[in-house]
Amino acid sequence: MKGICSVPGVKANGYKEGGKGLAVIEANGKCVGTFTRNKIQAAPVVYTEKLLSKDPDINHIIVNSGCANAFTGEQGLEDAEWMSRLIGGRNVVCSTGKIGSTINREWISMAIDNLVSGIQDGEEGCEKAADAILTTDTGPKQSVVSRSEYTVGGMAKGAGMIEPNMGTMLAFIFTDIEIPVPDMEKRFKEVVDRTFNMVVVDGDTSTNDTALLTTTGFSETPYSSVEQSLWRDIEEVCRELAKQIARDGEGATKMIEITVQGAKDKEEAKNAVKTTLNSPLVKTAVYGEDPNFGRIVAALGRSEINLRPDGFKVKINGNTVVKKGRITSFDKTKIGREMQKNKINIEIDLQNGSETITGWGCDLTPGYIEINADY
Repeated sequence: MKGICSVPGVKANGYKEGGKGLAVIEANGKCVGTFTRNKIQAAPVVYTEKLLSKDPDINHIIVNSGCANAFTGEQGLEDAEWMSRLIGGRNVVCSTGKIGSTINREWISMAIDNLVSGIQDGEEGCEKAADAILTTDTGPKQSVVSRSEYTVGGMAKGAGMIEPNMGTMLAFIFTDIEIPVPDMEKRFKEVVDRTFNMVVVDGDTSTNDTALLTTTGFSETPYSSVEQSLWRDIEEVCRELAKQIARDGEGATKMIEITVQGAKDKEEAKNAVKTTLNSPLVKTAVYGEDPNFGRIVAALGRSEINLRPDGFKVKINGNTVVKKGRITSFDKTKIGREMQKNKINIEIDLQNGSETITGWGCDLTPGYIEINADY
């Protein structure tokens, strides 16, 4: 898949060796970002956020995997600045991996020259970059929407420590339409809030979460003529990447999609979705294919929403299982077959208003424990 290199003006390359990786993305243009709300921000987050606050113009994105460069003090900040200067221009940096260790400058110096000389806008460069940024992910995450007037492409990584609040989650979105920076800043935050911020794998928020939107300006189409469709497509690319992150949760065997409708406002809808996605009992019931829907009821009951016991409904893959204050007498054989599927859709109607929101997560399995007990 050509991925982000489908966007005119974007080139990429990557290198992976053992548990370490390095990717370079060339994209000369305007860049805005959203960053982790964790009180411990990794050095590359601090550096990149400060760089973009001064001037949105960038030339490259440099990403290392295997070391988060988080909780590393002044040395970490010096390392982040050093990474940004490995290539000429104004370059943002991102890191992902284990917290508390500093980057391996010698290894990165060895890898960077070959990456820059081999950077390309073809499928190979894109695939290498998408692979280089992975840690516990089982595979690369990419999405593209191509129109006659423009292209939107994105790549991401993330499988654990995922409840981005803007896990470890990195996302890089590109388009060739030139967008006014104030619009980029405002609307990209809104898109991230409806997509990446609605993913829950394990409820932990990383020190390194970063989502960047970069515009190369290669398209001659005026922004005003495609504004609405462009933002729909940017959101679609982000939504698809968010789903891929949820589907690839550490140790996951099933994806969970929860849609809450009938909420009084966005905050109520979001709270209901994320409280349910965060419930270990709901997640383990999905893993065990156990139709114990009282766990969904209990999760909603402890959420900060206006919940009337006899005034909400729950459906599993289209089958009503909770209604009028009772768990229904559903067909256990039919629901049992539904629980065996690798995607479980949970629909919750709060009957409090007209707001709807969707979030994504995964089941909780022994595989998750095995991965994180020895990371």
